[in-house]
Amino acid sequence: MRSLFGWAAAAGLSALVFVGESRAVQVLVNGTLEEAVSPTGWTLTQNITGQPSLPSVAVEQIDAANDPADLGSGPTPLGLFIKPFAGNVGAYEGQNYRTNVSLQQTVNGFAGRTYTFIGNARFAGDGDPMTNEGYSGGVATLDVASPSGAIASPTVTKFQLEFLDVNNAVLGAPTMIDLRAAGQMNDSTWMSHTLSALAPTNTRRVRVSAIATDMIANTADQNLYWDNFSLKDSASTAERLANANLNILGPPNGFQLTGPAGYEPFSNHTPGGQRGLWIRAFEGGNFEMSQTVAALPGAEYDFSVWSLWETGYSGGLDPDGTPTTISVTFLDSSATVIGSPTVLKLAGTGGAGQQNDTTWRQFAIENAIAPANAASVKIAVAAQNMFNSLLNPQSAFFDDFSLIQTSAAVAGDYNGNGTVGPEDYTLWASKLGQPVATAGLSNLNPAKADTVIDASDYTYWRDRTGGPAAAAAVPEPMTICLALLAMIAGSSLRRGKR
Repeated sequence: MRSLFGWAAAAGLSALVFVGESRAVQVLVNGTLEEAVSPTGWTLTQNITGQPSLPSVAVEQIDAANDPADLGSGPTPLGLFIKPFAGNVGAYEGQNYRTNVSLQQTVNGFAGRTYTFIGNARFAGDGDPMTNEGYSGGVATLDVASPSGAIASPTVTKFQLEFLDVNNAVLGAPTMIDLRAAGQMNDSTWMSHTLSALAPTNTRRVRVSAIATDMIANTADQNLYWDNFSLKDSASTAERLANANLNILGPPNGFQLTGPAGYEPFSNHTPGGQRGLWIRAFEGGNFEMSQTVAALPGAEYDFSVWSLWETGYSGGLDPDGTPTTISVTFLDSSATVIGSPTVLKLAGTGGAGQQNDTTWRQFAIENAIAPANAASVKIAVAAQNMFNSLLNPQSAFFDDFSLIQTSAAVAGDYNGNGTVGPEDYTLWASKLGQPVATAGLSNLNPAKADTVIDASDYTYWRDRTGGPAAAAAVPEPMTICLALLAMIAGSSLRRGKR
């Protein structure tokens, strides 16, 4: 005799998995915005030495980190501001962790060409070689007043050039330069560093990196800055890197971004967090930040976000000219919008009540139901026609995005675990003949008129286990009952022969 789980597998029942009514799932990636931001075209990695489970937020892409020699493109030239003390502030106050940062980009490469990689760096400090203040990567020994005391600095800062084969394996030894050994000092002066190497046979890609390892808190002005990278080869004068000057802002991991924005500690709302989203309304124009995730047809979605507006933010002064909204949009498998988005205006006429009073408030769109043909759901925060109000301060901040998916009830899921499968059959069989009111079965046929668990409940379950082919493999109730009676009778006969 085939076991219950055996015939269920044959019928394809093991693949029937649904999310149940009682399950609420957070489906956004990086809703707190704490995960690292990568400049467009680059891969930025941050972590804490020896603490792989802890997030590190040691990098900001901001205008104050721009190399002055870079005229840049767009309204705001940017660079990377790197905080070696990030393991000893905020949520890590007093922990004195060491942090690591790696900025990388990989492009197609060709054997036999000479590649030249250039990068600019600045080590903050007072420029006095007789002191040990400033960036931990710019001194041999940390200052005696640092959290670690006068120990040998563990920090290494380097630029690196590598050649990769078709399988992305490194060919030969990387070409690298230690910036401190190359003469970079803690004098707050930009310095350019150059690496050149011939691409060996089998080269298919070229990878460039800026790396700082085991950064640690020191004393005084101690920041690290990177900007204005370049990669060229001997066959052309064309720039091979995307966003080489780091002027194109990258969004928080998981999100897409257009418009003037930044990520700063003063934008944070998350308890124990280190950053949030800063909307620079004074630069004018439009802004949107969004994330799109897979949707479950029939499921309900609750989208919420926290926001604070400063006294001069244009969205609160002229809400009809600068509408600031949150929205939920469903899309089909071809990314076409289904119906009309659900939009909540945060202030002004018909708005949700946000004010320019520097108070964090939470706003939400609830019970948005995914249509039958929904393949994904997009959440967004947006502002249109922002302007410089001349009433400082005039920014808006957003943080702690959340999208909770709560699925609809699953017909035939008698034990309410979100899955229509063999366990529901087992429950039905164990409750056969019992009153509906006390049997404890969930998601019964809403049209059921009788008051006991019977064969109609079996049929209701069977019809939701994969269609005719699957149903053919399922025992009929009468067959099951006869089999049970035969088993009982056989058991009695065996007992009588002892």
